[in-house]
Amino acid sequence: TGETDTYDSKRPETNEPRGTGERVLRSFVIPKHRLPEIDEKLLVIQTEDHPWDYRNFDGHIEQGYGKGPVKLLFCGEVEIRVFRPTKIEFLYDEMLYNLFYVRPMKKWMITQKRDITAILRKIREKNAK
Repeated sequence: TGETDTYDSKRPETNEPRGTGERVLRSFVIPKHRLPEIDEKLLVIQTEDHPWDYRNFDGHIEQGYGKGPVKLLFCGEVEIRVFRPTKIEFLYDEMLYNLFYVRPMKKWMITQKRDITAILRKIREKNAK
């Protein structure tokens, strides 16, 4: 809490463009500034959806918009496996990630479900023959 409560309380005050249309960025903040290792769970904070043009943003956010540095962890399209109000599962860079909402905490978490790199590599090699 603490740090995230301050962030959450400022979000409704900002007048930021909302993402609409077919290509929208579903946006989350990861306070640890990294993706999780296998079986590790990290806190994530859901922000409002952003316009597609924001996809490469990396820099500093000013006071009133969440203030602080923004480090782009990855940029690119992901393969969505599950998309429900409390669960988003996606494949990115040969790794399977799971975003899930923890109701008692009222927070989102992210975990890397399993390392599937070797499995995918074998499938590709088999299909290439």
